[in-house]
Amino acid sequence: MTTSTQEKILDVAERLYSENGFYGTSINDVAAQLSLTKQGVLHYYPTKAKLYGAVLEKAANTLSAQVEQISTEANNYQDVILSLFKDEHWEDEQLVRVVRLVIRELLDNQGRVNNSNHWYMKEFIHAIQKLITNGQKSGEFKKDIDGFSFIYALLGAHQYFLISLPTLKKIHSAKAYKLHLKAHAETLRQMTKASLVV
Repeated sequence: MTTSTQEKILDVAERLYSENGFYGTSINDVAAQLSLTKQGVLHYYPTKAKLYGAVLEKAANTLSAQVEQISTEANNYQDVILSLFKDEHWEDEQLVRVVRLVIRELLDNQGRVNNSNHWYMKEFIHAIQKLITNGQKSGEFKKDIDGFSFIYALLGAHQYFLISLPTLKKIHSAKAYKLHLKAHAETLRQMTKASLVV
């Protein structure tokens, strides 16, 4: 029962934090969604910061697991990178929530950064950066590109696109929306190919 309750708390907190950010979500908000008291949530997570940390850890684990799975299935480093941006990910609501959460954390963390003791996304960023480094060692990627800057540009472009999908669906026709999806995927492919050794 404890594990189930904790999972429900984390799921609701993940959704609320991704929608409203750290400062826009209270323990009472989480409790209300689950018909719990504030003390019921605090029993599992004694502070708002600890709950938020658990949500970020879960998000980081989700992203890291995705990278690990893709790495075992792809034939080369280019395929690994491009697989991070597959079309099916765009309709995965949980993944989109995680992406939105990451972006909100980058925005909201300005006031808390000096007091942070753990950087949950560090392992995820380093894992992807390592893919580029290994690709450079194998001769697949150009030696003169900076792995961090390259992957950050790709992730930034894709994450911004992901969180914009609900709006894009509303402002474009279904046909135009599908064309934008294809164009976005092609843009990411071209960005990746530009860094390959030809």
